[in-house]
Amino acid sequence: MESETKRFTMDGQHKFAALSGDFNPIHVDFIAARRLLFGQPVVHGIHTLLWMLDRWLAEGSPIRIRTVRAEFRSPTRLEQDVYCSIRSTGVGQVHLEAATATTRLVTAEIHWQASGGTTNIPGTSPDVETPHALLGSEITSAIGTVPLMFDKNLAGAMFPNVSAKLPADQFAALLASTRVVGMRVPGLHSLLNAIDLADSPDSSSEFSYSVEEYDERFARAILRLRGAGLAGTATAFLRPAPTAQAGFLEVSRSVTRGEFTGERAIVIGGSRGLGEIAVKQLVAGGAAVRFSYHLGEADARRLTHEVTSAGGQADCFQLDVRGETKTLDEVCREFAPTMLCYFSTPSILGAPRGRFSAPLFHELCQFYVDGFLKAFASAASCGSLTRVLQPSSVAIEQTPSGMAEYSAAKAAAETVIRALRISHPKIHFFAPRWGRMPTDLTATIAAADVDDPVPVVLAALREMKNNSPSS
Repeated sequence: MESETKRFTMDGQHKFAALSGDFNPIHVDFIAARRLLFGQPVVHGIHTLLWMLDRWLAEGSPIRIRTVRAEFRSPTRLEQDVYCSIRSTGVGQVHLEAATATTRLVTAEIHWQASGGTTNIPGTSPDVETPHALLGSEITSAIGTVPLMFDKNLAGAMFPNVSAKLPADQFAALLASTRVVGMRVPGLHSLLNAIDLADSPDSSSEFSYSVEEYDERFARAILRLRGAGLAGTATAFLRPAPTAQAGFLEVSRSVTRGEFTGERAIVIGGSRGLGEIAVKQLVAGGAAVRFSYHLGEADARRLTHEVTSAGGQADCFQLDVRGETKTLDEVCREFAPTMLCYFSTPSILGAPRGRFSAPLFHELCQFYVDGFLKAFASAASCGSLTRVLQPSSVAIEQTPSGMAEYSAAKAAAETVIRALRISHPKIHFFAPRWGRMPTDLTATIAAADVDDPVPVVLAALREMKNNSPSS
């Protein structure tokens, strides 16, 4: 049986955070989540699981869970169509699965028994807390408790069938499990991977947790959980923190004083990542810079302060390359750029393996093709533009697993640049194929070989300044 389509929203995320006490920013903060593993907010895994339970319990009588084993295979993103399939696998057994048209998100195997019993759980909301930010060395010895509780009115509004047909202690235990992982261990930099829980005779109003095992090789923690309702384990990963690029003073050491003097550079996507490195190097070399940010105004203001405090010339402006270019047009008319450096990019990871996603390809082309063309048109209209940089990727040659859409979009961008070279022969276009470098968008749980961005970006800027592209 398949239920209706569900689209999770940010409003629903905030309600679930209030219900569960899991306020991890990867779930509820657009600005913070853009610098985390998936580049955007994702749905709590337990939120998706409870939604599936609610669909299943829409029919039938009250039950009590004997065991629940759930795997959170891929992130559930906001505003995407999610389907729930429900399949009986035997007497007192059911298989639940949440998926998009291309990707399995959450699977759950549940053994259950009929139950008419109720349990008393405090009907109050968990306190709003700041997530613990544990390091790997601190995870091994982590131990503690969280109270079992939830707002019964909010629970009934969000999950009416779970509220009516699942004992309150088991409902509260599932909520407590996401609170433990998202707020306590690993906390701020957590990613829930699986739960394996069984009915518990415990009568405690506290949900206890301790770390059973932590594997530094994979940044994976196995937590022992126990309280009234359910007991067992949760598996979670310590996900990478936002990537910090080299500071202005460090970057300046590799730049020759005055080597970019006289240049006026527009850097699209310059508030973080490789664009941030380019801003620092251009300013350190004497260029005047105007750079854009999309959502992270605070990051952009910090970068502006960092480089201007050292005597550089830079300012920032807000721009969504998928929208109107009015602001960029105004900046270009006032600034008369000689250089355009284009670093704008969406999340590039997480594509369905073994399939080519046309929607993802089109989304990437919105940035690498459509957005680039709009930025180029704005900059070129002033008549002062002489050089354009849009980095390409070695992925075009290698096409790593799960990155076919990215490779194809980058190849399309290269085709556009070849066409522009013909139509604008007086402007030099550069599209160097770069390898993987450490940024928020390339961060993964597993360690990966990456190149140092400082010499790579500087080499491209120097080539722009000193050489013409090959014909």
